[in-house]
Amino acid sequence: MATGIQWTDETWNPTTGCTRISPGCKNCYAFALHDMRHAAHQAGKKVPAQYAKPFKELQLFPDRLDTPLHWKKPRRVFVNSMSDLFHEDVPNEFIADVFATMYEAQWHTFQVLTKRAGRMASLLSNPRFPFAIGVRAWVRLARRSPEKAKLVTSDDVVRDVMDCWPLPNVWLGVSVEDQKRADERIPDLLNTPAAVRFLSCEPLLGPLDLGCRCWFSLNSGPNGECEKCGRPRWLGPNRIAWAICGGESGPGARACDAAWIGSIVAQCRAAGTAGFVKQLGSRPISPQPISPKRSVNL
Repeated sequence: MATGIQWTDETWNPTTGCTRISPGCKNCYAFALHDMRHAAHQAGKKVPAQYAKPFKELQLFPDRLDTPLHWKKPRRVFVNSMSDLFHEDVPNEFIADVFATMYEAQWHTFQVLTKRAGRMASLLSNPRFPFAIGVRAWVRLARRSPEKAKLVTSDDVVRDVMDCWPLPNVWLGVSVEDQKRADERIPDLLNTPAAVRFLSCEPLLGPLDLGCRCWFSLNSGPNGECEKCGRPRWLGPNRIAWAICGGESGPGARACDAAWIGSIVAQCRAAGTAGFVKQLGSRPISPQPISPKRSVNL
């Protein structure tokens, strides 16, 4: 479906539903939107079937897996704007199905964002996972188009997935609303095979220090730490290539200091990481009026 999210063109929700796991989830728009429609369903109003269950109950929609294959115009696709693909209730096999679609729809760019970075790193680092993607991609091709499936074997597809792994059209990102979540999730992101890695610093709830600032020192130790200061080197085109940041909006929005956003922009600029300032939020704090300028986007 079309979206008002500024950093993407389309949303695709093969799953819906989630559970809160960190402070950034407190005022989740997806919770509020879904449960408002769930209440309408409970009141007897006609709404789509997915709203029969509350948002806390995760739902899988296999019938939506092929949707991006019908979009012929290339676009950026935000995967699961109404869920988290790496939620513990999403089976590994279903995640492999989602990746199989992203493999087949190579003309799109898919943006996968999670708060469950540990599971993402563990699953995508397993050499069996791209194998599973290839098998499922071939099975689905055979189901949709038996004639096309006769032209390739499952081994051909598996080999192709493994040769191009990580998938070049899939960006992987983590949400980091404060320093604690950055310290927990960014190392997992960097340990995940990915063509492009990105951060969503939104809703930004405090200042973020995104690692080493010895930008002139390019040498790194065995664990990616800066050899000059010993701190982690998180930002940079070959590490984290893109960062979205913004304050919170909507009912109950928490304050966001414009200086926190300015610091992220400065850190990205110094490291050669693209940045995107989405918004200051409903409760910006600033000693003077600010007109944010979006920096170079990927």
